[in-house]
Amino acid sequence: MQEELYTLLPITFQSSDDSQIKAASDRLLELSESPEFYTVLIDIILNKETSESIKKSALIRISHEISQKWNDFPEEIQATILQSLPAILTSKTENTKQIISHFSRLVVKFSYSSGQYSNIIGDIQQSCSNPDTVLFGLMLAKSFSSIVSDKTLPTEVQISAADQLVPFLTNFLDSTDNYVCLGYILTCFYHILTNPEVKIFDENFQMFTPILVKALAISSMVDDPSYYFYAKSSTKFLIVFIDRYLPVLEQDVISPIINVSISLLSQSTTQPYVRANLLRILYQLVCREEVYEYFIHPSAQEFFEQAMYPQFSVTIDEINTAIQDPKSFVDEMHKSSNDFNDSRETAGLIIKHLAEHNQDSNEPIFNVLLQGFKEFADSNGDVESQGKFFAIAHFFSFAADSFARYQKPLLNRLVAEVSPLFEHDSELVRASAFLLISDIHCHLSVQVATACVQNCGDLSPLVRYYCQKAAANLLDKIPEQKMADEIRETVSDDVLTIMSAMLQTSNEFSDADFTNILNQIVKFFGDMLLPSAAEIAQELCTLISNSGQQPIDDEDALDNVIKINQSLATLVELVSDQGQGLETFAQQVLEYCVQALSEMTNPMAVDPFLETVGQILECCNSISPHFWQMTESLAKHFANPDFEMPVGALCEILNLLVSKDPEFHTREEIAVPLINFLLELLQRKMETPDSWNELAKVAEGILVRVPKDSPLLNEFLPQISVMIQNYIQNVDTRYHDYDGAILAMNGVLYNNFNAAQQSLGEDFPNFLENWVENPIFPETYVTVIGNFGNINADLQFIALKNLIAQTFDDILSKYVENGDDFDQDIERDGVVWFDYGETILLFFQFLQQVQGTFPDMIADIESYFDPEAWADLLRLPQIAQLYIDTRDRKLKKE
Repeated sequence: MQEELYTLLPITFQSSDDSQIKAASDRLLELSESPEFYTVLIDIILNKETSESIKKSALIRISHEISQKWNDFPEEIQATILQSLPAILTSKTENTKQIISHFSRLVVKFSYSSGQYSNIIGDIQQSCSNPDTVLFGLMLAKSFSSIVSDKTLPTEVQISAADQLVPFLTNFLDSTDNYVCLGYILTCFYHILTNPEVKIFDENFQMFTPILVKALAISSMVDDPSYYFYAKSSTKFLIVFIDRYLPVLEQDVISPIINVSISLLSQSTTQPYVRANLLRILYQLVCREEVYEYFIHPSAQEFFEQAMYPQFSVTIDEINTAIQDPKSFVDEMHKSSNDFNDSRETAGLIIKHLAEHNQDSNEPIFNVLLQGFKEFADSNGDVESQGKFFAIAHFFSFAADSFARYQKPLLNRLVAEVSPLFEHDSELVRASAFLLISDIHCHLSVQVATACVQNCGDLSPLVRYYCQKAAANLLDKIPEQKMADEIRETVSDDVLTIMSAMLQTSNEFSDADFTNILNQIVKFFGDMLLPSAAEIAQELCTLISNSGQQPIDDEDALDNVIKINQSLATLVELVSDQGQGLETFAQQVLEYCVQALSEMTNPMAVDPFLETVGQILECCNSISPHFWQMTESLAKHFANPDFEMPVGALCEILNLLVSKDPEFHTREEIAVPLINFLLELLQRKMETPDSWNELAKVAEGILVRVPKDSPLLNEFLPQISVMIQNYIQNVDTRYHDYDGAILAMNGVLYNNFNAAQQSLGEDFPNFLENWVENPIFPETYVTVIGNFGNINADLQFIALKNLIAQTFDDILSKYVENGDDFDQDIERDGVVWFDYGETILLFFQFLQQVQGTFPDMIADIESYFDPEAWADLLRLPQIAQLYIDTRDRKLKKE
């Protein structure tokens, strides 16, 4: 077996062939049924000759088996795995330590929680008492402490582990100053504190005193890997400690934590991970109001100068990257601060918080900036000086918005000094000048905003990025219209050049924040963009396509699509409002949309884009047949098993395509795939009433537009009839969830009453009953009138009574409410395949015919209604004519 495992394991770890991986995994699954399998795996892991890749694969396999089958293992297999734990734990290397730790956690978790390894604390104590086995004992303690933070285990198991570990760890802590030992102990305390159910320390807070003393001993910096492990463990512990107990911490606890943090942050040799943790600790502390006043304010200048400003330093390599690969440079300088893993962003959060909530901090922040500005002015402008200027600009950018709101005179003084640098020879200096004011979200002056806009076309991508960001934020906060008009007038000749540069920058950086900036600029310039609207739309569609080709879990790319799509929608609205050239514009942009949809691979990105595609389609009076190509792309996206797309925008597009291409049914290559796609979606959405009803309305739109003798209906009509009946019979729906089904029924009966009867057979009476009992759309008028003679007397009575009731609800009540002012309320009740006014007249004529043929039926129906209301029914011709006149006047006006 060993030889076979040596062959199979590399395949599962290294092969790129899915079929090979599956075959190897299936064979490993078969072998795992043998007890020998686990013994051999352990031998492979412990064999010093085994390559690390095979060792990793073996560890992954045995860990998987433990997580899935531990309780089903025979006792001898469980014992074998437990016995191997010391040897495997102490065989850790840099490349295998994570997976071995995972293996150890699983073994301890399942063996302890099942009661099999109840004496684990005894083994830990015994191992830690011997210098030769202390490392194993602490590793085992770390695995045991992970039980405390494991939410999959019962609370009593977690608390039991903590109750056993805390006394031992506290005693052992007093007896050692070894960095590795301290690192493991503090990691254990970290796991224990993450569980709020563990109350040991809450009941005796003084127990933390010796732990904090050891944790804060990291202030004595040592260039040694064991020290770095200790420092990481210490800072992780301090983060969770402060997070849990900040409200009750006394000054004598906070003070040494702050002092150690500032001391280490001031040292350039502090490791990045430790530096990020220390900054997170400081951020937690400064959010407590009195911390700044008591601990930082007395030496605020040194705090900002020595602990904060150094976090923004840039290396020569980073400066070179800024010129050669500006996107990578921007990504490195502005990482997300959500996880507090980036020193620059976390330091920025501290500066931003203090500037906003502690006004006393503004002066020292400004002094640090002035000092940096003076040093740059006194320098010879070399690369190193430029890098320092960028760092000081980055440092201040986090406080700039607060200064704009609370320290306007100071900021105006600063901007006056910085503005000349907008034209500096060095692109890094120009970028720094714009960076300094790029996060200000309030008005400075027309002159500064104009200067930012005028420089948006800078040849340097890096300068463009910061300049355009500053411009968008400043333009968004202009307080008076005349100021905005003044800026537009000043840059009117360069607007299209600026917009082109904006699009280029958006393409270069693919930044979600930047796409929001792009949207702001489009709104600001508005109709000034109309001469190049189609070209701008083409670029926007390209950006949407590029972002839509990113992986489905790329949230930034999805955010890009949403925001760029907003810019496109704004542009379409601008052209629509103007009216002139709308048809040509819409046809051009639709070409770009079809191309983008064919290239996009992320269905989540397609969904928001479809709304704007529908908006553009509405602007087209007619469409070219090749626009139907988009349905092929849509079918591909809706078939994606990884994401269930909403159907709302899709249905709108399909309805528009059908309505704007009256000859679509004559082209088999278009109509057949469309109908198959629709039927597939209807079947898939049968359990989702909202979606099914929207799709059913698309089916109705097709049915009433396709000629009754079209061969296209031979398959479609029977299938949709059966689907409607199945939906109504089998799906538990609310009343309003029938609307799509009734519409589709109307389409079926309008098209071919006999074909529907033949398709449904004995279910046809039930089908008709649902139809006439739910006359919730004007289309029902036409289908009832056309098929009245084909239904039995009982259904005739129900259908007619319900239609008259609907007439009162949907027509007469609105007439009473609105008088003869037939506005969009009445128009909304019209549908695309017949006119509302003529239908009312048709229905009234039909009533007169029925009254002559079936007077008793009409008399019975009349008894259901109030005499006054029934008299209103006789006014239908007058109401219909008013509606028709209103419609004709509107059409003439348009």
